[in-house]
Amino acid sequence: MYGEVEVPEPDAAGGWRSAAVRCAHSLRETFLRHPWIVSVLGESGVAYLGPNLMRMSEDLLGVFEAAGFDLEASDRAMNTMIAYVIGVATVEAAWLTKVARSGRSEDEWLRHLLPAAGQAVQGYPRLRRLYESQLSDGAGAGREDTFKLGLDCVLDGLEARLGSTARLDSTDGGPTRP
Repeated sequence: MYGEVEVPEPDAAGGWRSAAVRCAHSLRETFLRHPWIVSVLGESGVAYLGPNLMRMSEDLLGVFEAAGFDLEASDRAMNTMIAYVIGVATVEAAWLTKVARSGRSEDEWLRHLLPAAGQAVQGYPRLRRLYESQLSDGAGAGREDTFKLGLDCVLDGLEARLGSTARLDSTDGGPTRP
């Protein structure tokens, strides 16, 4: 599965950030094509550390090193970005699996759920307005926009750390790796 993930070389036009964004989108798309991967994440063993994951990791470390992170900080930056992508893609994959099982389109399934959700949020005006706006926007557009915004926030934070004198170490002086 990791063999499908594109890790572009940082280039002069877009630099490290453009490469990281393209990789994150490629990883998310791969997870959405293969939602079963969620059930085996975190398993140890040689298969988990296969050549495709090693290639992806090696190349992505290079992206963050090109940004100016040292090797250990590149590892933390890579793991932070991947954790974000996996978190979002896991929720999306579960949602899309449920939608597929319903036999309806994503928008049809959302419209089917809205009456019950509308009843549940009667006493919560912000949630009610939010659900109503999400229905008018369409489900797929909201997922993509949310992913892009979150990824921008993660990369903004990493870039801010790069601009400071601090490395990507823990701030409490404790261990930085489990």
